[in-house]
Amino acid sequence: MTTPSRQPDLPRHTSPQTDPTLSDCFTRLMSDPGAVIPAPIYSDWSYKVAVPQGPLVISQPEAIEKVLFDVDKVFGRNRQTQTLMRRGWNDELAAATGEKWLTQRRAAAPAFRAKSVAAYMPEISRTAQSAEWSDRHIELSFETGRIVSEVVLKTLLAGHSDHDYDSIARDLPAYMRQITKFGLADFMPVSESFLDTLRGLPKSPERLRLRKVADALARERLESAETSEDVIALLKDKSKLSDIIFGFMGAGVETTAMGTAWALYLLALHPDWQSQIRQEAEQATAIESGEAKLAALPLTLQVVKEAMRLYPPAPILVRTAQRQTAILGHKVKKGQVVILNIHALHRHEKIWKDPGTFHPERFSETAPSRHRAAFIPFSAGPRMCLAMNFALAEMTILVSEMARTYQLAPAKPEPNVSLQITTHSTTGLNVTAAKI
Repeated sequence: MTTPSRQPDLPRHTSPQTDPTLSDCFTRLMSDPGAVIPAPIYSDWSYKVAVPQGPLVISQPEAIEKVLFDVDKVFGRNRQTQTLMRRGWNDELAAATGEKWLTQRRAAAPAFRAKSVAAYMPEISRTAQSAEWSDRHIELSFETGRIVSEVVLKTLLAGHSDHDYDSIARDLPAYMRQITKFGLADFMPVSESFLDTLRGLPKSPERLRLRKVADALARERLESAETSEDVIALLKDKSKLSDIIFGFMGAGVETTAMGTAWALYLLALHPDWQSQIRQEAEQATAIESGEAKLAALPLTLQVVKEAMRLYPPAPILVRTAQRQTAILGHKVKKGQVVILNIHALHRHEKIWKDPGTFHPERFSETAPSRHRAAFIPFSAGPRMCLAMNFALAEMTILVSEMARTYQLAPAKPEPNVSLQITTHSTTGLNVTAAKI
């Protein structure tokens, strides 16, 4: 395996060099923390926002692990995070708490075991092979969103109705941006329904279209006598099904689509790696078993993991101290926000050699060991992403299939990286695709 002598410049997020103003803290910190947190967090382990009760930002693996595993039950979700989860899930699964959350998570877990995930592989391959990218300009974020929408609705949600996957791929990112808009009003003692109305959510065309899909699929599943073991069947009697479907559409499509898009864009920038992934894919075409096929794609999996290191699907996590504590020498008062900067963790100068470069070998079996919380694209602890194994397998198969079929090359406009909700490009991820 070889690597290029000179690495191409990768798209990178530009962090501010100066401390945020008080106005920034109130108007931007909750909606787009990455645009406010200064660059030293990539070389230091912590940064305290210099306002009274200002958030503490951390990027040290041990400290982040302590917060996420939270064995002493010191941390919880702040109001903005709770609002965000409610807008995505109502009060089901990822937004649920206590016994309800535990019951639903345990019920859904079998759908994401290795055997279940392997059974989805043929459908993922078929969906990828049906995409037509030949000899044209491709905006990867949208195109992978369309493919992943179809995959999720045909596998995890096991629906049989036809859907407008183009519309879903357009609406999901737009709605995700809408539900993350926070400002001064969110710190005032007003009802959540008022805040939703203020943000225009009840009448959002994107939300209404997505809810229509979720409601129709829920009715279809509730009326069907068919038995299966997908996640919807497992949660059928333990949740409001339309909310579960709506939540999985957001959580299962947007992040996975962006992870796949970034992996393919990185391959477009690195033709040598693209060639290796294509060769590996060709060698795996005759393998029908899902588990065996996945095992035959180790280089592709390395590329996917390196893409998620450089461009983590969830770049920022937020928690709030439920009582006074201390982190990295900082006193943290009750009610104070702690921001876990996963993007900085994954690119930290003290953890990774040449952190801003593309080296999938970091994830080979012979790579040096690192702290278990140094790479956590799916979070960690009790709230770690339930669908992690499915998402990894899905991205690996999709990247393999598309690299086998098309030669990708970067195109204009170049990416403008944002860390708002997902690590994405506001100008898209643009390539040309030539069928091989």
